[in-house]
Amino acid sequence: MNGGVNLANKGLNGAVCETDEGGLAVRLINKTGAASIKGTAVCIDGTTAFGVTETVVAATNNFGIIAESGIADGSDVWVTFAGKALVAFHDNVGVKGNYVRTPIAADAANAVKEKYTFLATHAATAAGSVLVKLPSLTAVSVALVGNETVNQVATAIAAATFTGWTTAALNATVTFEQSVAATTDGVSGFTAAGTGVTETVTRTAIGKPAIVPTDGIAVATGTIPGAGLQIGFLLEDHTARRYADDLALAMCVLKSN
Repeated sequence: MNGGVNLANKGLNGAVCETDEGGLAVRLINKTGAASIKGTAVCIDGTTAFGVTETVVAATNNFGIIAESGIADGSDVWVTFAGKALVAFHDNVGVKGNYVRTPIAADAANAVKEKYTFLATHAATAAGSVLVKLPSLTAVSVALVGNETVNQVATAIAAATFTGWTTAALNATVTFEQSVAATTDGVSGFTAAGTGVTETVTRTAIGKPAIVPTDGIAVATGTIPGAGLQIGFLLEDHTARRYADDLALAMCVLKSN
C-alpha cells in the first residue's frame, strides 16, 4: 500500500494500478510545484512530458485526480483517471448524486468574510484594559479610564488595531469584518478585566475563502454544469469545509460538458 494506492494490483510495468477507492490510476509526474495532495484535480502540464499540474478555474482540460499525498514535485505520482476517486472540495455543501466539476470564475463570488458584533451592555465603572479576542489574533488590549458609556466603550474598541480586520462602531455596537475572506477557528471573546464592562459577542458570518484559480479544488452542484469540466458524480453527502483532507467520494468519469 502507498497512500491509498494498491500496488499489488498494478498493471504492465507498474504504469497502471487499482486504488483503494476502486479507481484506475496511471503513473505520471507531479508538477504542481509542491508535494502532492490526495484529491487534487489535475490537468496535463504544458512544460514537462508526462507531467500533471493543478486544474485552474474554468479549465476544460482536467485529466484526473491525484491518488496519493506527499509525493515531491518532479517525482512519479499516481493519478486516478477512471472509476471512483476521493476528491478535495471547496467549502460548499454537496449531496449524493450532485455533479462534481472544476470551479468556474463565478464560484469566486461565493467567498464570505467572517463577521462579529460586540455589543456593550454595561458601561465602564473602573479604569483598566479590556481584552478583545478575534480569531487568529492574540487578544487586543483596549485601555479605558473608567467612566465611559456603552457608546464610548464601543468607540474605544473600534479605534484599536485588529490586524486583518476592519472595525466600525455604531452606538454601543462594534462590527468586525475580515479584510480577506478566509476560514478561521471561530475563537472570539471579551474580558472585562475589572472595568465593569459587559459585552455580547455574536458571530454573524462564517468566513469562507474564494476559490483560488490554480488550487485544483472541485465544486459540487445540484444542477447540470453549464461551465467547468465535469469530473463525475458525488457518491456520498459532503458538508465539510475545505481542507487538505476534506475529501468526498465521487465517480471519476472525466469528460467535458
